[in-house]
Formats: sequence, C-alpha cells, structure tokens
Amino acid sequence: MKFEKVSKDAWLNQCEKLNINKEVAEESYNNIKIPERATNGSCGYDFITPLDITINPEETTLIPTGIRVFLDDGYFLMLCPRSSCIKLGYTMSNNVGIIDSDYKNADNEGNIMAPLISTNRVNYSIEFKVGDKIAQGIIIPFATVGDNVDTVRTGGFGSTDDNKEPELDDNPEINVDDDIDALSTSEMDSLFEEESNIEQDETSEENEVDVINFNNHLTIYSNIVNDTIVNELLKMIDFAKREDPTKYVSFIALKNKAESISDIENMYRVVNEWYNSIDNPDILSEIYIRDASITLINRVDDFGLDRIKTLFEMINILRINGSNGEKLVVGKEIYNNINEENVDNLYNHILTVLNDNIKKYIN
Repeated sequence: MKFEKVSKDAWLNQCEKLNINKEVAEESYNNIKIPERATNGSCGYDFITPLDITINPEETTLIPTGIRVFLDDGYFLMLCPRSSCIKLGYTMSNNVGIIDSDYKNADNEGNIMAPLISTNRVNYSIEFKVGDKIAQGIIIPFATVGDNVDTVRTGGFGSTDDNKEPELDDNPEINVDDDIDALSTSEMDSLFEEESNIEQDETSEENEVDVINFNNHLTIYSNIVNDTIVNELLKMIDFAKREDPTKYVSFIALKNKAESISDIENMYRVVNEWYNSIDNPDILSEIYIRDASITLINRVDDFGLDRIKTLFEMINILRINGSNGEKLVVGKEIYNNINEENVDNLYNHILTVLNDNIKKYIN
C-alpha cells in the first residue's frame, strides 16, 4: 500500500474542472506532498492543501489534494476531519469520505478530494495556506457479504452512484427491532424540552464519542433520507455543542432513541426549530465575541500570554456590560484583521477598539 502524486496532466485537468487559474494550477503541482503520520502512534495520515484556499461562511469548497492511494484488496481509506476543525470552524461536508481501492483507476487518476464546509454563522472566512493540514486519512479493512460484483469504476469523485440506475421507493420499509417503539413526535418534543445539569466545561469525552457514533449512524441513512437533511442536521448539532450545551445534551438524548427514518426526520424538525429560533441579536453578538476569542487563542504564540491576558480581561468586561452593537463591532474588527502579519499593529488596533467600546464601563 502506498500514496503517490497524480500526474501533472491529471492535476491540471482537475484544477480546470474546479475553475482554478491555470497558472496557479501549474505552480501548485510542486506543492503536493505525500501524506504522513505525525507520530508513531498516529493512525491518521495528514493531508495538506497544495493551494491557498478561502472558505466563506456556510460555504462548501472542494479541495484537490493531488494524492492517489494504492490499497491492498479488502482495505479502504477513510478521509476524516481533523480534531482541530471544530475549533477552527470547519468540517467535511460529507462527514467522512470513503476512498475505495479501485478509485485509483478513475479517470482523474484517483485524485483524493476534501470537501470542506465552514460551520461559522458569522461573517468571516477561513483561510488555508499551502501546506496547511486539512484532513486525515485512515486505512481500514472491510468485509463483504458474499456478493458478486464485477462492475469496474471509470468515473472520479462520487462516481459510484453512476454505475447503476437508482431504484426509488416512495415508501421505503425500515426494519426496526420488535422491542423498539418508534419515537412519536410528542415524545420528541418532550425530550427536547428536558433540562440538563451538565455545564459546558463538563461536557465529557463520552459525549464526544456519542457524537462521532451519531454521525456514522446518520450517514448510514443518508441514501434513504435526503442528503441535505442529514448534512444540515449534523451541522446544527455541532453548532449546539459549541453554543448551547444544554440543548446539545437534549439532542444526544434524542439520538439515543432514534431508531427509524421517521425518528430522524422528526428529530430534524425539532433541531431545525431550535436552530432557527436563535438567530437574534443577543445570540449573534455572543457568537461574534466567542469566535473572536477563539481566533485570538489561535495566535497566542504570536501575541504572547501577557497580551492575550490583557485582551481577554477587556473582552470579559465587554461580554458582561456591553451592548449587542458593541460586541458586534469588536467581533467584526477582530475577524477582519486577525491575519495581520504585524502582531504589534494588530494588538494595538484591537486594544484601541476594545478601549473605545468599554471605557464607559470602567470606573
């Protein structure tokens, strides 16, 4: 088993399909790097971007890695989001990507693609520079169930859907164990309203594992339930994990009882109702300030602990006393300028903006 670069012709053809400038595509071919594990205990191979990429809020961008994989029979490569993606505000739009062993034979030479989507609801973009890690690939064995498949892949990304005509059933039958009752809409609403005593900083590793399992559970149903519904549901639950741990725990309770397609559709209705209700100035301003704080933490090595501490003390004053408008102003200024290379200029600018918006709250 091995990774290797696709040919330059295949790379240029893929870039052309993605409307990437020809000159940029030519130059970026040399940026393609073979995936590597970070440590001898790592199971994932880190994939980097050969291109400078910007992902706008709630937008999906398909990033070509320029890498193909040669796998032994009985193995596949699972392309997964990195653990830091929640902190940075993005994930993979398909949750995980499945790269089959015959994908290398595709007409694009098996160029592995990473579909990244911004999970931010606020108005700032995520930038990836050449060489940034964007996903991780894990090689996994699989088993079959005695089927006899002789179809040969010729297409590229997402092409296995084209190998046969889909058989649509307006009323698909879902097998549910006899001892499991389908969850009614009223029960869903009742669970949704339950309160939780779990605080945000006490969200356990077990709950994080639950979400991973839940993502996999929903993915199984994605060929029956509309893909858009599944992806939106996962996005909303991830947002709840960051912004409202109480509701997040309620959604996990819903997950534990969801054992049929109708349950998932009802759950989507409940979660979507909550998600739409939070788009108001109070919540939005808090999101701006919280995500602004995260962007500052990501540059702690540049600022230094003393400067970060000063900024966070001022942000805390703004959080407690400031108006929605003041929080939005500060949050946007941090987002719009966070990539400023001159740290001294950036620090002084943020300091000035904070001072202007909190001076009336300081005795």
